[in-house]
Amino acid sequence: MKKIKGFIFDLDGTIASTSRVIYEAYQRALLPWGKELNKSEIESIRTKKAECLFEDWGLSPSENLKVVEKMNDYCKENVHKVEIFDGIPELLSFISEYNLPLSVWTGRAQEAAKDVLNGHNLIQHFSPIYGSNNVSINKPHPEGIIKISTDWNIPSENLVIIGDHDHDIMAGKEAGCITVRAEWRALNPSHIKKCEADYTFSTPYEFIDWLKDYSS
Repeated sequence: MKKIKGFIFDLDGTIASTSRVIYEAYQRALLPWGKELNKSEIESIRTKKAECLFEDWGLSPSENLKVVEKMNDYCKENVHKVEIFDGIPELLSFISEYNLPLSVWTGRAQEAAKDVLNGHNLIQHFSPIYGSNNVSINKPHPEGIIKISTDWNIPSENLVIIGDHDHDIMAGKEAGCITVRAEWRALNPSHIKKCEADYTFSTPYEFIDWLKDYSS
């Protein structure tokens, strides 16, 4: 296996359990338009740009951006409801001991991602932190990986991407990364895995053990 020189983490479903807060945020944000979003519909819009989220419902770009603003405000106000997965702080600390860079690349907006990381005292581990507003094409396109690889001056083949969703794994494979599927949360029943990661771990502690074997 190629030498590991850096790690790129997804946020939602990988570092933090955020699905409940995100679901609540969408419901609150859509109230002025009399709309409701079910959990399977959240899955269907995750790759869309903010200004296009609900264009199928007739919302204009400015209205879509207003929904996102209201949603982000709700998430920030309720960051205390977000739970960091057991073992994630230990995993980040273990990697940091080796002075390897860590980044977050998420489908949510950059500032919203920073709110979660700040709210749980994890932001110091990551640079850069990229969200959907930092790329022209969302996951599963690998643009975010390419940007991080360029920032760090590290070839993508020497990077590990860790995520819970096919979009993370697909982006990593297209960029030539080592791919790790985080299976420490229950997937939405509407999501069926369509691609296999290089490695799959059911807890962050399993990943730590694998890293210990790799580094020995």
